[in-house]
Amino acid sequence: MRWGLESLGIMLIRIVIALGAISIAAPEMAFASDWDSTNLSTSSLEEYVNTERCYKNPDEFLGCIAAMNSLLREKNKVLSNNQIKNLASMKQTVLQIGPILIKNYEAPLVDFKSADSWEKFKVTNIQINNSWKQFYFSTIHYRLNIDQLLKETIALSQINNNKAKIGKAINAFYSASLDPHTYILPKVTWDATYAKSEEKLIGAGVYVKKLNEQYILQPMEDGSAERSGIKNLDALLKVDGRDVSNLGQEEVVALIRGVENTTVTLTVERKKQPVDIQVVRTAYQLKNIHSKILSDPLMPHKKIGYIKIARFNVTGVCTQFINAATNLRRQGAEVLILDLRSNGGGSVSEAVCIAEMYIDKNKIIVTKRDPATGEVIKEAGLHKSTKDAPLFNLYGKKPLYILQNADSASASELLAGSLVTYGRAIVIGERSFGKGTLQRSQNSFVTRIFTGMMMMKTVARFHFANGTSNQLHGIQPDILVHSKPDAKSADYFALREADLYPNVIVAAKAPVTFPKFAIDKINLCIKTRNMLSTEYSNPSSEVALDYQLLVAREAASCSFGRE
Repeated sequence: MRWGLESLGIMLIRIVIALGAISIAAPEMAFASDWDSTNLSTSSLEEYVNTERCYKNPDEFLGCIAAMNSLLREKNKVLSNNQIKNLASMKQTVLQIGPILIKNYEAPLVDFKSADSWEKFKVTNIQINNSWKQFYFSTIHYRLNIDQLLKETIALSQINNNKAKIGKAINAFYSASLDPHTYILPKVTWDATYAKSEEKLIGAGVYVKKLNEQYILQPMEDGSAERSGIKNLDALLKVDGRDVSNLGQEEVVALIRGVENTTVTLTVERKKQPVDIQVVRTAYQLKNIHSKILSDPLMPHKKIGYIKIARFNVTGVCTQFINAATNLRRQGAEVLILDLRSNGGGSVSEAVCIAEMYIDKNKIIVTKRDPATGEVIKEAGLHKSTKDAPLFNLYGKKPLYILQNADSASASELLAGSLVTYGRAIVIGERSFGKGTLQRSQNSFVTRIFTGMMMMKTVARFHFANGTSNQLHGIQPDILVHSKPDAKSADYFALREADLYPNVIVAAKAPVTFPKFAIDKINLCIKTRNMLSTEYSNPSSEVALDYQLLVAREAASCSFGRE
């Protein structure tokens, strides 16, 4: 059975031409012009936000509030106490406690580089959501007139049948009432997701995420933005002098991209002050997978294979990996490093195919379970290799060394977790993102044609062979390594699945790690070799400035002779 492209990565779901703009939640990825191809209207929103539906349960109520506030935020407003009181048909006693229970749904802006600031934000968000749920219970017998409230909200926001804003509001409803990975999107956006795997792009080389109404930047590895000084989690204030705070994500993307070899000025916040950084737009090839040979500095005749996979949402990744691993072995590589840093996932089938190269035949790789009950879904099936662990055996039964970071998500976590479950991989880096759920289209072919939309719904949670799951937990590294040896909390602070949403699928038991005694041996070996400080930042080193890769190379070097 082919799982194919059913599971979309949370981070790398779509690389937008010329920029690569990514949202932390899938609904933000569509351009306004894409939404215009759908049949959305204000009546579409009324199907979600109405008195009857909003009072089904507290989560649906929270979804209705989130949808309306999504519209109001366009005008820098949120639902007010007075609006609620004027529209509430309830007893005086409820009116008196209403203002106490209701708090602004709009939480204050947060410094995304500060763990303390984010923790305070999360606490505030929880309080806000809980207060709205309490308000639901206090008004359940004397219901608010949600139908009238929506009409006033639509009038105040002046959306004028703006399909992109309506789609965003509907997705805000789903994110708050169900989970963040259930959403609608234009069919043309879905189709564009699976463009050619090797794309020529022109842009600033930076990903754009929208978090809490702020645009956050993530520079592409060795892209023009990174070379110009853009840092991960920089808050974007302006593009060529234009304030972006009231712009939609697609508008920000359009401002940043442009003609090759022209310059765009990105104004970011540094130490609470605006800083202008000029970035030259360049053309570059987005390679999904690349490989090379690394040498052991103490034993130059010993070779280490290195393969980086950028994403799994193209067909043939597994075949490319197998070919690269086989070719590296022919070149003398005795051990292999797989770099999955910032790989946001994609096709589960491709990730499982790679796992099968390291796990014996007739073994379970991953199973799908009901996200609510945890029961195994029968149609999940077992994934079987044609023979026992061909690549594991090809590399002399040495484990695969996997590099990951906080942006490694979904299918990349399934690959790492399944190999760790069977003791076939050692994970190096940081805890991964923690998305272990499966989304599937809920629309018929006819519906897609006539509405121009797709709906993706979370239908399962993935579990490894021993019953554990990466959902919320992520994959814990066996060897914790940050981006630099002297990293402070601000350097490695990152937002993960558990941090971002009011409703997330409940987590299962956390995955296992590699046996501690083996990791202790590797750490002792690395310390004895004493090459980290010597090689790090050495301009002549083949892994200069990449501290995580340097540690992975040292760990791999320590496996020579292991049988």
